Amino acid sequence: VLCTVFETVKLLFRASKKLLIAVLLLNTFSGILIPLNIYIWKNFVDGATRFLGGDIEGKECMITFLLFHFGITVVSSIVSRISDYCQNIYSAQVDLYVTQQCLDKIEQLQLYDFDNSEVYNTVQKSNNESLRHSISLMTTLVRIVESVSTIFGTIAVLFSFSSVLIRGIILIIVL
Repeated sequence: VLCTVFETVKLLFRASKKLLIAVLLLNTFSGILIPLNIYIWKNFVDGATRFLGGDIEGKECMITFLLFHFGITVVSSIVSRISDYCQNIYSAQVDLYVTQQCLDKIEQLQLYDFDNSEVYNTVQKSNNESLRHSISLMTTLVRIVESVSTIFGTIAVLFSFSSVLIRGIILIIVL
């Protein structure tokens, strides 16, 4: 199974290196925006606490971080749309690449090879399923990259809150 995954990733990479890297980078950036939003909300709450305690600068802090939050929300939406667009283009590239690979292999067959039902069924199966599995794997890979960047970013934000908190989280994960 792992060998098949690596072969599929290599196929995805051969289909279009630039688009695969672009999609992965966009989703890494998208994953980093989530912990950044956590950090912004932490500062917003700190500003609200200061404001409720009578500190007038807390109000300015709240407004500033609320504006940051809206900015991050807009950027996140734009990155998500660009990523979806790149994934759609990439899907078409992979479809074209896989189709061309299948046609190249079929071209090498003799006409009498198609009399064998097993060969015919294999050709049909490769045409029908290869693209779907490749795109499914790409989507899973993209989500994993996004999730990993979110996890590391969240750990970094939590570490900025309290080193004791992060040690507890690491201890929970290890156990």
